[in-house]
Amino acid sequence: MVEIRSPDDETYEKFPFYAGRNVTEIPVVERGVGRVELHRLRGTQYLLIADDAQGWVRSQLDLEFRWDGALRTMCVRRSGDVGPGEPLR
Repeated sequence: MVEIRSPDDETYEKFPFYAGRNVTEIPVVERGVGRVELHRLRGTQYLLIADDAQGWVRSQLDLEFRWDGALRTMCVRRSGDVGPGEPLR
């Protein structure tokens, strides 16, 4: 599951709903500002996971996500890979 933010949407207001269904991680793509956030469930709340120096955030699902400004899309790769990742369209 990936949340795509739009102006004035309710992405973050949905987090309690997801927590109640035990969704362990939520990637949030903010296209307008070129950012991918990863939120991880801890107890009943989500914590924002910091990205690394290259902009990748690591999921517990053995995946990494980052925003590719040139492609204007989110890219994904397996954790530990060194390539640019695959763009998600």
